[in-house]
Amino acid sequence: MIELLDRIRRLGRDLLPDFSVPETRDAILRAQFDHHRIATLLPWESWDEETGFYFNTDSFGFVLECAPASGLGEEDAKSIASIFTQNLPPHTGLQFCLSASPAIMPQLTEWARGRVRNSQRPSDQVDDAPRINARAEGAYAHIARARVDHLKPLAWRSLLKGEALLIRDFRLFVSVCFPLPGNASRAQVTGTAG
Repeated sequence: MIELLDRIRRLGRDLLPDFSVPETRDAILRAQFDHHRIATLLPWESWDEETGFYFNTDSFGFVLECAPASGLGEEDAKSIASIFTQNLPPHTGLQFCLSASPAIMPQLTEWARGRVRNSQRPSDQVDDAPRINARAEGAYAHIARARVDHLKPLAWRSLLKGEALLIRDFRLFVSVCFPLPGNASRAQVTGTAG
């Protein structure tokens, strides 16, 4: 990498007297980010809080967070298939993003809280699992704490040897994007004045 940059510097100086290449990797990265702001590279322009629509350069849409499903039956599959058989406008975009986050402590903490009676609730910090006094809280609290302690490392270490079986917080995001019709204004699309 360094040799390549040195060659580019020499070639540039030979061909163009005003040519310069930043000397360090940090300077190169800084020059890139100073030149290209991420907002200029993405098509998003704004979000309308009143209607819940995102507006892009030539389209508008919305995003839904849905519960991921497994073990669906035939009726469920037909319901999902109907999304694709509707009369959607040409160039309508549907995107499905399934996120599998290893940040499982909020769910484990909430689960454990449901098993602890008459205790002070722990803080809502992500990595703060509820500390349970087994004598004061009884058997269910002790079991809840043991289960949290057992499951917490499984976000990073597989439950089974030789297989990647990790605990994850699965979330499904569905985005729908419609092209802006002709010369329609945002007010016409959303049905608002302005």
